[in-house]
Amino acid sequence: MAKYLCICMSEYGGESRVLNYSNSRSDAYEFTGDVRLEGSSATVFIGSMDNPNIPHTIKPYARKGFTLAMYSVSAFQIKAVPPEKLPHCTKTLDAPAILFSTARIALNYFHSVSDVMVPLFATSQRFNRNVIFLVTNHNASCVTSVHRKTIETLSKYEVVDIDRDKNRTLCFTNLIVGLKAHPSDLSIDPSPLSSLSTRNLTRLLRTTYSLKRDLVGDHIRPRMLIVSRTKNRKLMNELELLKLARMLGFDPAIHDLGDHVEYSAKIVNTFDIMVAVHGSALTNMLFLPENAGRVLLS
Repeated sequence: MAKYLCICMSEYGGESRVLNYSNSRSDAYEFTGDVRLEGSSATVFIGSMDNPNIPHTIKPYARKGFTLAMYSVSAFQIKAVPPEKLPHCTKTLDAPAILFSTARIALNYFHSVSDVMVPLFATSQRFNRNVIFLVTNHNASCVTSVHRKTIETLSKYEVVDIDRDKNRTLCFTNLIVGLKAHPSDLSIDPSPLSSLSTRNLTRLLRTTYSLKRDLVGDHIRPRMLIVSRTKNRKLMNELELLKLARMLGFDPAIHDLGDHVEYSAKIVNTFDIMVAVHGSALTNMLFLPENAGRVLLS
């Protein structure tokens, strides 16, 4: 997936490696070596001589083609400098770190999953929880709290809000700026060289929320979830749809899933097929058992 590997030799013989994971959806770079994040200037310093392969700025949010989303994302400068000109370390962190934004649009449940949590899984899984999450544009009441259980499954460290204390310079030997994102929403292209796949993501979610059903097939009449919407794009004939589903051999039920992730996960996992009008509630299809069906009404 990486476009190139840059090895930049410093005058002291040390190496700084730069891996580029960028694509049409996101910009993401991995820096290995002497890497320092200066909060006051929002700058990542790389201990090496200048190299044209190192980007000048990065906005670490996985929807770069969406101008409205990127407007609220903080930009970080990337600078390669000789080791003697690196800023002084306030704190040195032994674990690898990933820097990403929970931009304003991530207050929307769909975007919090599609633009943050799915790419975060794809970026962090290889570290086996030994990774620190550095968050900018932090919406503490939304993204990291709503998805707290999943974040704790991916990292054994507390999330660091780097906007709260900008008078520090954090130092690393391995820092990823941005999140690896795959082209389609809510999906991960399977990799033959790793356990990265949408299937493994949904398995992790079922484990995280202690969901009981891994596979469909244990109901005589397949259970159908009809997602109710109370505001816009509301189904005007829910009861008629319910009757039709029964006539077709389903065991249907109507639910308004609301905004509580754990509550929604446990409900959705009990069904074999999910029917909904386009909207953020469809994001909960990740909690369905394997081989479940999905129907989008438009």
